[in-house]
Amino acid sequence: MPFSELAVRALLKSINDAASLPKIELAGDVLVISSGGAEIAADVLYVSALSAGLKVLRASPTEASVLVMPYRDFDRVIVFALDPKDSRAVRAATESALMGYNTVVVAPPLHETLESRLGMSNVQRVVVKSDSPLTTMSVASLLWAPKGNEARYKRLSGEVADIRTVPKWLEDNYRPQAEELVAAKSLSVYYTPSLRAGAMYLCRARRCLAAPLDALEPMQGSELTLLLATTAEEHDYKDIELRLASSGIRQVKVLFNTDPVTASAYSVFFAALALDLVM
Repeated sequence: MPFSELAVRALLKSINDAASLPKIELAGDVLVISSGGAEIAADVLYVSALSAGLKVLRASPTEASVLVMPYRDFDRVIVFALDPKDSRAVRAATESALMGYNTVVVAPPLHETLESRLGMSNVQRVVVKSDSPLTTMSVASLLWAPKGNEARYKRLSGEVADIRTVPKWLEDNYRPQAEELVAAKSLSVYYTPSLRAGAMYLCRARRCLAAPLDALEPMQGSELTLLLATTAEEHDYKDIELRLASSGIRQVKVLFNTDPVTASAYSVFFAALALDLVM
């Protein structure tokens, strides 16, 4: 069964919505803060920044406020929020601005009280007006990938320029895995480092377990174990895959043969299209 036309259209609209957002420039030391489901979009940006050679750290709002910002200097702080009442994210953003950090809040429209607090702070606001804000923020995080190695950046830029072809590419290459995923009554998901965003997206929708592949403990109660990996990372996990295979638990592997930066976003797209749920 092909991906639904409605889901493909919703994803393409998110791509268009993301392209219309102002571009965030990243350089130097970067702190990425997120909570309430927005970690998915933040992870795509984290992988992009890390792969470009930036000094980047990700944290929850409370971690950032208590453990990070008082003790380190940052050139840019990016705060992602999804819940309109995410007061923790707003508090972290206003504290960041008070400390003199160049602070950006990326989120759909928030409660008017929170927007007012941001408006009184020296915070750049990127308002995500989209029917699917989480997916739109994830796409935007890919579009904001900073420039790193010249040859690699040129290749990434080419992939990003063709991003509207990705839904068809995913259907051509991963439809059998998507069908098994949808048919499974219960699911556990394990991922290599660059694909955390897709795993979290899947389990936000399916209410399942998502864990790093090196922490794999096969869930006896799960009908299906889904492995998300990239070809650049999978060689480090062969021993774990063999252990899983010997357990007799049914597994399906989704292997992305692309750069880890684009794979991070593509794993989100795969989850959205496979589940027919572009959030």
